[in-house]
Order: sequence, then C-alpha cells, then structure tokens
Amino acid sequence: MNLFISNLIILFFSIIFSYALLIKIIPFLTLDIPNERSSHHRPVYRGGGIVFILISLLAIPFTKFYSLLFLLPLIIISYLDDLYTISSKIRYLIQFITVFFILNFNLNLPIDNKFFIIILLIAGTGIINFTNFIDGIDALVSSNMIIAFTHLLIMNQSNNLYPLIGGLLAFLLLNKSPAKVFMGDVGSTFLGAIFFMEIIKIGDYKIAFFSLAVTLPIYCDAFFCVLARFINKQNIFSSHKKHLYQRLAASGINHNKVATIYCSCSLLIALSAYTYNLTIVSMVITFVLMIGFFLNKFYAVPFLEE
Repeated sequence: MNLFISNLIILFFSIIFSYALLIKIIPFLTLDIPNERSSHHRPVYRGGGIVFILISLLAIPFTKFYSLLFLLPLIIISYLDDLYTISSKIRYLIQFITVFFILNFNLNLPIDNKFFIIILLIAGTGIINFTNFIDGIDALVSSNMIIAFTHLLIMNQSNNLYPLIGGLLAFLLLNKSPAKVFMGDVGSTFLGAIFFMEIIKIGDYKIAFFSLAVTLPIYCDAFFCVLARFINKQNIFSSHKKHLYQRLAASGINHNKVATIYCSCSLLIALSAYTYNLTIVSMVITFVLMIGFFLNKFYAVPFLEE
C-alpha cells in the first residue's frame, strides 16, 4: 500500500481512537480548581494529554518511533505531578536525564563541541519547561504544536508524527474554549520533549532553524517573560500570570482568539520556510516579533499590573 495512504489511515484512526478514549476517561481525570493564578474560572479536568501520549506509544509497532520509550520517566513523573505536587528538583532532574538520553541517541546534527552539547542540554530542558509554561489558556499549546509537528512532517519527512498529530487534533476538539479538558503537565512536557527530539534529529542546520522558528510565537513569549521577570527582580520560578498570552486573555480577548493570533503567526513563519530562503524567513520572524510588541503595548494588560 502507498506509504502516504497508510499514514493517512493511521492519522484517521488516531483521531477517532483518541477522541473516543478521551471522552471515556475525562470523568476519571483530576479536576483543576481555579485559583488567583488561573486563566479559567471554573473547574476543568486536567491530564488529558495522556491520550495523545498513549496513541503515540501504541503506534510504535507501525511508526518504529522507539525513541519515545526514552520519555517514559518524564511521562510518569509529569503524570504524578498532575495528581500530586512533586518536588521541582525531582522534576528537573528527570527532565535533564531525559534530554541527556535524547541527545545521546538522536542527535543528528554534525556537532563535536562539548560546550555546545551543554548548551543543547539547557535548551532541551528549556523547551520542555517553556511548553509547560505556555499551556495556560484553552487551545494555545495544542493548536500551535499541531502546526509545528505538521511542519516537521512536511519539511523533514517525520512520518512517525502522524499518530501524535491525530491525537492532538482529537484533543483540540475538547480543548478549545470553553475547554472541557486540559492536557496537564504530562501532555505539555511530552510535547516539548518530542519537539526537541525531532529538531535535533534533523541533519540540516537550515531546516532545523526553520522548524524551530515555527514555534517562536509561543517560545518567545515564554523567554521574554522569564527575562522581564528577572530584570524586574521577580522570582522566575514562582507561578504567575505575566505571559503575553495570559495578559491578552486578562484584557478580555477570548481564549480562542488569542490562540488564533499565535497560530496565525506560527503558520506565517511555516509558510515562509517553504521558500527555503533565510532572508524571507528572517523578515517574517521580524514581522511576527513586531506583532508581539504591538499586542503587548496596546492590547495586553501591562506587565507590572498583572
């Protein structure tokens, strides 16, 4: 059977299976009770990310994506963190070990410099945590990661991502505002780890840069927020509502509209990447950053007021 047709069948069944499973397990998930740091105002079930994780793991015999097994410790500790409160030191240790194994078995970029390997270790744990930080309003992470993984699938022929994309599409149906379920730490950390893994598997620096650039709208939000909190002498490890997406939502913009803004920017960068022209991609990235600064100045609740 044609490989493309086979992958479409896998995608279709991943959507159907994930949606049916998610509907079944939602009542058994943990309720996320709103607090002063929440962007939602009613209890919502969290931990639904376990569904697109399960579909990815169950599809291994078809996708041969055995590297997913390296993420099992991260999946377990993140799932427990959704149920209980796990020490941040333990979580960071597991994340560091996970990134170490990802680099050891998946790094495909021609890198010999040990210092750069250390940078990649920091970057890997950063991407995992940034993905988790951005998962604060309905549909934001799920929709943006669908674009990022679809771009990887097209640009780098990452056919092992079909089940995950199918699971995310099913999840998005119940995660759009008003959300019936959140992915939880188990979902967001898994997505961050998978994204990092796919980036370092790319053997071409240019394609790796383009693929990373697609996620700049969400990751730049996380990075600039951490930087701003550090400059303002705030505890960068404490919970808050100072990300741009949170301040846009706090200003009264609907969660779906905020997610659409971020998705549109990601999609714009992805489309520019298909020109394979670094100048064009850089210009689009600059334009997207300008949109972010514009939204921050004229629409979002001021950083120091939130």
